[in-house]
Amino acid sequence: MRFWQVCTALLALAWLAAAALPSSRAGGVVGSGTPASCTEAALTTALAGGGLVTFNCGSAPHTITVTAAKLITTATTIDGGGLVTLSGGGQTPILENTGPLLTLRHLTIADGYRTGDNGGGGVYSRWRSSLTVENCIFRNNVYHHTAGSNNDHGGGAIFLQSGLLTVSGSTFTGNRAENSSGGAVHLLYASAAISDTVFTGNHATGYAGALYSDGLNDTAAPFLRFTRVTFSENSGQGQGGAVFNWMYPYQRGSLVAYDSTLFRDNHVMPDSRGDALGGALRVGSGPLRITASAFVANTAAQQGGALWTGESASAALTNVTFSGNRADDGAGGGLGGAITIASSDEFTLTNVTLAYNQAAFMGGAVWGGSRVTARNTLFAHNTAGNPWGQNLQCEKTFAGSGNFQTPSGGNDRACAVGITLADPLLQPLADNGGRTPTHALPAASPAVDAGTRPCPPDDQRGRARDFDGDGDGLGQCDSGAYEYIGFDHLSHQQAAPVRHLYRTAAPALTWNPVTWAAAYAVEVDDSRDFASPLYAAEVSAGTLAAAPPPLSDGLYYWRVRAQRPDGSWGAWSAADAFAVMLP
Repeated sequence: MRFWQVCTALLALAWLAAAALPSSRAGGVVGSGTPASCTEAALTTALAGGGLVTFNCGSAPHTITVTAAKLITTATTIDGGGLVTLSGGGQTPILENTGPLLTLRHLTIADGYRTGDNGGGGVYSRWRSSLTVENCIFRNNVYHHTAGSNNDHGGGAIFLQSGLLTVSGSTFTGNRAENSSGGAVHLLYASAAISDTVFTGNHATGYAGALYSDGLNDTAAPFLRFTRVTFSENSGQGQGGAVFNWMYPYQRGSLVAYDSTLFRDNHVMPDSRGDALGGALRVGSGPLRITASAFVANTAAQQGGALWTGESASAALTNVTFSGNRADDGAGGGLGGAITIASSDEFTLTNVTLAYNQAAFMGGAVWGGSRVTARNTLFAHNTAGNPWGQNLQCEKTFAGSGNFQTPSGGNDRACAVGITLADPLLQPLADNGGRTPTHALPAASPAVDAGTRPCPPDDQRGRARDFDGDGDGLGQCDSGAYEYIGFDHLSHQQAAPVRHLYRTAAPALTWNPVTWAAAYAVEVDDSRDFASPLYAAEVSAGTLAAAPPPLSDGLYYWRVRAQRPDGSWGAWSAADAFAVMLP
């Protein structure tokens, strides 16, 4: 064999041998099975070069306290296995990311502390560095802006610039932004998708006790999407007790959307300028969409007890409940107990319930608004404290149809043209199924079957609309966020599909009666579209239960409908779910 052939063969063997060895550039395991082996030094070594980083610290929860932020420069995933806490000890930030994507899973980030510019006491994700958070806890992290108050900095837990933040199944609690904004999260020129997550007890001495966003990133359709998120007991100063969303007017295609989201007991207090706007949410300069959500017992010490919109923001609210929110400065001032509309663009209320909200001065339900349309909306028992009894529920009379208002009299004005002055007989706020609380309508409510089309296909809880609630044989949607249906509380669990599963080895499907029913039909399938039902049956009008044959383990959906006396069938109910778990 020639010399060059020998060299080539040796080089090939060396390359193959090197390839067979574990790469020091592809993540690693922190620890060797004991808590003592899981040290900051071991974490630093495992993080070098990126890749997947896991932990082997024993079977008990373990905390690693860092003395300096760990710099991430390449794509990295850190999986704590539900047992590991990375702590800053109240002295130092924990992670700083300059790589394209940092993913955190099953990890707790606690007691991080950062000062100086920008923010992120727990995690600082720099320019165009995206962050994904899955099933994590961010607890008691602090960002302190030391050069005086400045809302361009913040994020007690996370500060992210220009990239994409994706959060699911996580909790943010007790995080703070001092002299800055976004007690938990601060987004600068960034998009975000946040789902199944709780923000509770976070605080900012600037805007937004929980989450602050300033502009969206420069993708074709920048967005902020919140799905099944809870904001509770967060507090801020100036604007946005829980959330502040600001979009740049030139960013066409941008959208801020809240679906199945609950804002409860959030508060905004005056800042140094005296502003206190939006007890739960403040939105400016772009399109806002809120669906199947609730604002409960939020307060603003000036305007918009729950929601404040400004600049050129447009808004479309569908199937939303505002209950018990308050705007009150403590000295007889306060506008818009539920909503203040200071924006100039279109604002629509479709099947919205505004009940028991209060303003210390005027507009117990809504203040402001120059281009507002209200359709199928209930204004019920909202109050204001001015001595003349003026604008008790609304400052202006909006366009619309299918609306109700109570009480009304004296110097108060109608909230919409042609509004029906009648009490919808709302039931107390409660968990009536679905992700967010509602005020139920009883069968005797004049709001039942009083809505005007087009109606949303579902109500706030996800129950099918256009149900014939008054028994006249004609399906028509109700006014307000709640649809009265005879099939309410379909199963033993009063909840929407999947989120609160009914687990059983022998499902017994039950429903409430419909007064005009001649018979009922029931279907069960393992697909929500019921394309090929696994079980279908018809039962007599006096039977309010069905028992499908034995089913294998798995998730199933079921629905029911009533037959009219003339033999035609009413609409199917919304699907409920159960999971079969055999012994």
